[in-house]
Amino acid sequence: MKDHDKHHLFISLQKVYHQLEAVEEMEKKLMVQLAQRWGIANVTRDLTMSEVHVVEQIGHAGSINVTRLAEKMTMTKGAITKINTKLLARDWIEKIEFTANTKEVHYRLTAMGLQVYQAHNHYHEMAEKQFHQFLQPYSEAQLAFLATLMGDVSQALDDSMDKIDRLLSASEDSDG
Repeated sequence: MKDHDKHHLFISLQKVYHQLEAVEEMEKKLMVQLAQRWGIANVTRDLTMSEVHVVEQIGHAGSINVTRLAEKMTMTKGAITKINTKLLARDWIEKIEFTANTKEVHYRLTAMGLQVYQAHNHYHEMAEKQFHQFLQPYSEAQLAFLATLMGDVSQALDDSMDKIDRLLSASEDSDG
């Protein structure tokens, strides 16, 4: 493949990235509409999809601590703590402190949080059906290649984020 063709692939990948950003913004608007339709309180325009995805992870786990949430979301514990503070204020989650170890704090969904979790799952079911329809025309071999390619792209993005993180850390160390 010529460099020119590789460049076009890169441009296509950038376009997909920007489209995914736009889709996330639309998902947010849809989530607000679904929340209103389902009678979910405390949904405001400043809602982030990260908040919804933390609710999703807590819903999957039943109860979970910040460290485990950070691992599952590939976010920092500080970022999860910030999100959880917002979710506590929305009354979508609650803290559970275990008496044996007061440092060990878990979070679980409130009744309202459970509604958010269910609404989000409803959206995911619709999106997955749409995705399955999209995949219909492709052969098993094409789907196998796509799965390999997506795994490779995901790994390349993880590697790229690690490199950027190291550069940022090195920059902070030299500034400090």
